[in-house]
Amino acid sequence: MDGSGTIHAGFYTRTAGRPVDAVARLNAAVAARFPDARFAATATTGSGRTMVKELFGAEMEVNEISAHARAARELMPQADTIVEIGGQDSKFTLLRDGEVYFSQMNYVCAAGTGCFIDEQAKRLG
Repeated sequence: MDGSGTIHAGFYTRTAGRPVDAVARLNAAVAARFPDARFAATATTGSGRTMVKELFGAEMEVNEISAHARAARELMPQADTIVEIGGQDSKFTLLRDGEVYFSQMNYVCAAGTGCFIDEQAKRLG
């Protein structure tokens, strides 16, 4: 994203239980695509956000619910519901005027939820 908020690319990788390696892969992909890029700030989110923030010198860490709400506000301001099914947990968030007013997540590790979504996506093409 540039200073005007225009999104120029998106990068995604699975951590495969190795978040440091995953961040290194993402950094390499960004550097290959945008070799002259300079970052005004970086932030981390997700279950390994504190460790990754420290290891890579990010300026801030943001919990996933707040990150999802901000993304929804930026990308689809009329959104009022977010359902996120990740690799280890699932979250349900309600927004009012772009702000979180209710959120629920499963607190029992549900490793495999992301795998379930992958399998269903494959079945649906």
